[in-house]
Amino acid sequence: MPDMPQPTEEVRVENNSCHKKSCLCSALAGAVGGGVAVLGYLLSSHLISGKSGEPVRDYLMEHPEVIPQAMEALQQRETDKLVSQNRTALETPFAGVWDGAEKGRVTIVEFSDYACGFCRKANGDLNRLLSEDKDIRLVIRQLPILGPDSEIAARTALAIAKNSSKFSEFHHQIYNSKHLSPEVIVDIVKSLGLNPQDIAKQGSDPAITQEITKNILLARELGLTGTPAFIIGDKVFSGVAGYDALKEAVAKIREKSSK
Repeated sequence: MPDMPQPTEEVRVENNSCHKKSCLCSALAGAVGGGVAVLGYLLSSHLISGKSGEPVRDYLMEHPEVIPQAMEALQQRETDKLVSQNRTALETPFAGVWDGAEKGRVTIVEFSDYACGFCRKANGDLNRLLSEDKDIRLVIRQLPILGPDSEIAARTALAIAKNSSKFSEFHHQIYNSKHLSPEVIVDIVKSLGLNPQDIAKQGSDPAITQEITKNILLARELGLTGTPAFIIGDKVFSGVAGYDALKEAVAKIREKSSK
């Protein structure tokens, strides 16, 4: 199979808290090197209402707690903008790489890697949510960043989606298997009544390479630092969000759309 463009080391990190730390570091760097942006946000927000000039400095000295609040709000505003700019690319699945309701009114986007233990854990929460709520479409973006087996599995999944209707079966069998290996992948492909050699050949399709590259670029654009990562509306979850958080985010999207 052709080589996949190598993601940066930042994207390779697989850690539940790394995205939050990365955002915090970025915000701190922005505050030091681009304090004007943070100050501008403070002045334009309700955090400092009607303050300007020297009184602003005095206010910040007396109320330093508003600075991290402003940083967090500014970071969220930038994230919202990036998600909105990339929404079509994020929510449009490659071939049949989706699960749940094909025309669900709420879309969850998941960046995942079949070799990722956190993704395996999160899959249980997703399965529960999709089984209870029949109006959610899960768009799965393959992000194979954990080695050769990850890439083989991702290319196999994309080839199956492109050439059959059995992606969902493959997807769930991969996560239900005890471990990931080329042998496990071949066995699953056979169990679906597909030819492993044909699927492997189809996995080298330039369209599949393009899809994986696109997902890596989207992940970088959004500042994702590992898998799994979820996008629901404008909210980005990095790591295992948990069933309750996912369900709450879906409910908020519905509430917002009903207004």
